[in-house]
Amino acid sequence: MAALALSLLAGCEGSVAANVSHPQRVDVVIDGEKIGVVPNSDHWAAWWISDKAVSIIPALSTLKPLQVRAIEQVSRCRVVEAEYQQSSLQPSYLQAAVEC
Repeated sequence: MAALALSLLAGCEGSVAANVSHPQRVDVVIDGEKIGVVPNSDHWAAWWISDKAVSIIPALSTLKPLQVRAIEQVSRCRVVEAEYQQSSLQPSYLQAAVEC
């Protein structure tokens, strides 16, 4: 079971490890919140970043518009659909489809 958990963290597209080390990752600050943004093979992704050791994720209803703006800023395209990936180890991991 531990090996499975490690493999899930180790670098599959959309995993925590893949996002943190993604070569095209861009971190932007929108309204005081730091958002990580990456392009993936079939979607853009954004998640909230805290520089603190312990922090509370802002309400997703507040965070989602900021993440959409961050994706639009980085991709230079318009987000047409965006949903949180419920199974993600990153609770604020937003997947978005864009239209350029």
